[in-house]
Amino acid sequence: MSIASLSTIHRSQDRFAFYANDPPALAFDATLRSWIVFDPDLAVSVLKDRRFAAVDYRGANKALAEATGIPLDNSDHALAYVPIARDGATHLAQRKAIAARIAATQQLATVESAAAAEALAARLAEASEHDIMTDILVPMVNRVMSALVGIPIAPDEPASAMSRVFDRLLGVSRHREVDASIGEARARVRDAAGPDADESARGHLLSLWILGYDALIGTLGMSMAKLIERHDGEHLSAIPYPDTPPETGVPYVARIVGEDTVLAGKQLRRNDRLRVVLQASAYSADLSDHTRLFGAGAHSCLGKAISLAAWRALTTAISRVDRRVHWLETRLRPHDHLFLVLQSLRVETR
Repeated sequence: MSIASLSTIHRSQDRFAFYANDPPALAFDATLRSWIVFDPDLAVSVLKDRRFAAVDYRGANKALAEATGIPLDNSDHALAYVPIARDGATHLAQRKAIAARIAATQQLATVESAAAAEALAARLAEASEHDIMTDILVPMVNRVMSALVGIPIAPDEPASAMSRVFDRLLGVSRHREVDASIGEARARVRDAAGPDADESARGHLLSLWILGYDALIGTLGMSMAKLIERHDGEHLSAIPYPDTPPETGVPYVARIVGEDTVLAGKQLRRNDRLRVVLQASAYSADLSDHTRLFGAGAHSCLGKAISLAAWRALTTAISRVDRRVHWLETRLRPHDHLFLVLQSLRVETR
């Protein structure tokens, strides 16, 4: 694997061979002008280390708006309430607010996961072609996110792609589209929250929707694809479903080096960029490493319990389907450089 292709390895089918061949713990990618951490132990260490700061996504959005003259006000509003883009007291306050919302709605979201999984798995019991994304996972995640955010989301509403607001590799026209989508979601949050909800409460709901949707549907979709491709032609009821999703929709997180330091024998300079690859843990022979897919430290995934409940509800329901599953096609959603979300996962059950 050439060093030039490290920037896209998380999206490539070559990742299976790459991770199996003992990748470097830390490498520099000239295309990204960023260091990349591949070693799972080193990744956990970096995520827990305060010398490596969160990326100022809001600042980057403001700079893009100023440079292009295109207003990105909705994106700016959303990024003001995203805890992964903050450190210190602001991060703690935002994280606490979103965690409280998840705790208050988690039971309902779990019930919705189970109900949706049972109803939708019944479709796989029909001998036919299916798209697991549009037929199964989009309706399921819509129900879960509706419970979490408190906004009516129809089962057949197209999957959200608002997480692209974090993607610094998108073109200007795509950022304009993302800003418009966030504007529509912002209006829906405002209507659902009611006139008595303050701006920060609405902002935290919007943040949960933006972050949670693609993280959940990406993880479920990538995990199902990995299992079905690996067990092509087997009975759904015979597949050994792990308790933890074996893939992630959030393949990496970004950090900024806060001070000159040495990491894995490499000299890093203040303001160097660092890409911490969570995905590498999914390719470890030690299944306990898969829990690292949810991150570590102060910015670890707030939705871990929701994701695990959804995964277990989905696999429990599907494991009762006594049909052979035949993989037809896996296609990633285009124009994504950060989150991994499938556009389609086509299978046939017989």
